[in-house]
Amino acid sequence: MKKLLFFCMSAAMLASCSSEEPAAPGNNGNTVTNPDEIVMGVSGLSVSTSVKGTKAAINEFFEGDKFTVFGLAKNADADWTTTDDRLFDTGYATGRITNAATPYTMYFVDELDAQKHYNYPGYNGNNYSFFACYPEVAAPGILAGQVTATYTVDGKTDIMWAGVSAAALNGVEGYNASYFRQPGAQKPNLNFEHQLTQLVFKFQKGDGFGTEQLNVRNIKINNTFGEGVLTVATTDNAGTPAAHFAGSGEQNVSMSVYDTEDAAIADATDVIILDAPAEATEVGYTMLVPATTYELEVELYTGDDVDTAVTKTVTVQRPDGDFLAGTKYNVTFTISGQIEIEIAEVTVEPWQEEEVDGGEIAM
Repeated sequence: MKKLLFFCMSAAMLASCSSEEPAAPGNNGNTVTNPDEIVMGVSGLSVSTSVKGTKAAINEFFEGDKFTVFGLAKNADADWTTTDDRLFDTGYATGRITNAATPYTMYFVDELDAQKHYNYPGYNGNNYSFFACYPEVAAPGILAGQVTATYTVDGKTDIMWAGVSAAALNGVEGYNASYFRQPGAQKPNLNFEHQLTQLVFKFQKGDGFGTEQLNVRNIKINNTFGEGVLTVATTDNAGTPAAHFAGSGEQNVSMSVYDTEDAAIADATDVIILDAPAEATEVGYTMLVPATTYELEVELYTGDDVDTAVTKTVTVQRPDGDFLAGTKYNVTFTISGQIEIEIAEVTVEPWQEEEVDGGEIAM
């Protein structure tokens, strides 16, 4: 007779928003020596949300990472489909990270990855803002007053945005060649902001489980977006940059969870949860379009018998609003035995931590 097991699964979500202020954008040690050439820096990532993965740009850039840069006229009646109101002939350029530590350095590259130089135009009455998106996008949408980038959301690729405008210097507005002829002019720095929500999944044995081996076979998120559109810039925000990323297409994708080597949990060796560890065992992570709730499907089994595996659906949500872009949520499952299925009270630790109990799961 097959043994019938009961488990209680509680999901505690800890919002790991860093309480530290982002580093102030610097000059990367460079002042502008040629006021006509467009030169830029990358000050870093504004929110530290990494798991211990190897994927570029979750928490840091790697040398060779590329992103798309736009130089757009700030005036409200600008038409970014015209060459006068944008700095790059095609409307955008490719930036490449040239070192692997902060402060990052970058230069522009062509389609063969060779360094490419661009110049500010002669005086045309325009002041320009810079915007960027990561990863680089092959065909951004450029309209008269809006720039967008469409991305595939695969759960392991970070999507980020940066925007920078210049305050007047000695009464001269920027960015343009005249601005960089002013004493003290410094090149613009791009500070990238994460546009996705990150979930990190952890498991631990609870009271009453016993000494049997617990195995995590699979985790996935159902009914989420597999595509999204980043609004890189509009003429309304060209002077005060801001971004918006939203899901597009059908909200019917099942998203994988990935381990620290970026392998899908379902394709990797099952994770064994030890008895009473000092800390919950981290199983994997995923990055998603921000939403109000996420529907998780978790597959577990005990001992060496895969035939005892059970799959349960758990819905997680924040008690005070939507999941936020640029925030990492630690979702901790506590697996207990022989307890009636119930949903516990939701408690919230101010600022640093959020806990959501996902209830019991019967195997």
